[in-house]
Amino acid sequence: MLRFDERVAVVTGATHGIGRAYALMLAERGARVVINCRKDNEVAREVVKLIEQHGSEALVVAGDIGAADTPGNIVEAAMDAWGRIDIAISNAAAGTPSSLAYDDVSSTIDACFDMHVRSTLRMHQAAWPHMQRQKHGRLLATGSAGGNGYIALPGGYQIDYALCKSSLFGAVRQTAATGVEHNIKCNMVLPWAYSKMVDEAIGGTELGLWMEANVRPEQVAAAVAPLLHEKCPVTGEAITAGGGRVGRVFFAATRGIFDPDLTPEKTLECWDQIMGTTAEDGTLLDAFEQTQPREEAVMVQMLQSGQLPDLSEIAQIPLKGGSKSMQ
Repeated sequence: MLRFDERVAVVTGATHGIGRAYALMLAERGARVVINCRKDNEVAREVVKLIEQHGSEALVVAGDIGAADTPGNIVEAAMDAWGRIDIAISNAAAGTPSSLAYDDVSSTIDACFDMHVRSTLRMHQAAWPHMQRQKHGRLLATGSAGGNGYIALPGGYQIDYALCKSSLFGAVRQTAATGVEHNIKCNMVLPWAYSKMVDEAIGGTELGLWMEANVRPEQVAAAVAPLLHEKCPVTGEAITAGGGRVGRVFFAATRGIFDPDLTPEKTLECWDQIMGTTAEDGTLLDAFEQTQPREEAVMVQMLQSGQLPDLSEIAQIPLKGGSKSMQ
């Protein structure tokens, strides 16, 4: 059984939905929990009561997670109460005004970034020196399938939310790479569960009613628990979790084409090959996991050998570290 005895966790947006499920799961398994919410109200006190009934301890730190000082206040409260911080979950989210792709986003983008991106980075920065000193830390960011685009919300294809969530992919991997030598692991979950934010966005719709009936926050908490544990097997990864399904999310590239004398006409002629071959069962037959170090290495191999490397060769190229050959 995965236990979190003697560990201290902070969870933002912990009074409803997924955040509440995180807080209760951690407390049931021995962790002490700092709960963040906008207001220290009866709902927050009910979560504290439930945690205490599990034999653990909890405290509430109220504050807008989008405000610059709130993440630091949360971490400070954990340190003052229990002298350490082991787990920091950036879960809080709320609907913010959003713009369509052809709108001027200047009036909406900052609020969205404060809520979803800056708050996550600030939480990591506040927890970092303590985790570094402990030689132990687990950071969890909250992404979204909306970060991959094509998310249609009431009113159209709104750009702010998709832009914010997509930016977290890079932030998580950079943070993970920085934390390797300190045993600080950083991962991201793309959760599917019915929550207050989901209710505000699609409540009453066909999808919303289906999610409310079938996709529970507790299922997400069960999926991310290994990422928060001392036995966490990965860092810099993103998982999708919902309804009992858990899968890995990553960037891929096709082998594409290679022609040193490429022309616009040749590019168009080979477009099907550029897009990649897909089997009848949906399997991409010529794709590989793409990161900057691997893409760089593939580029160098092509220029040196005059041909595209085989997939078996590409698979041997490390995902991390880089080839250094283009420096």
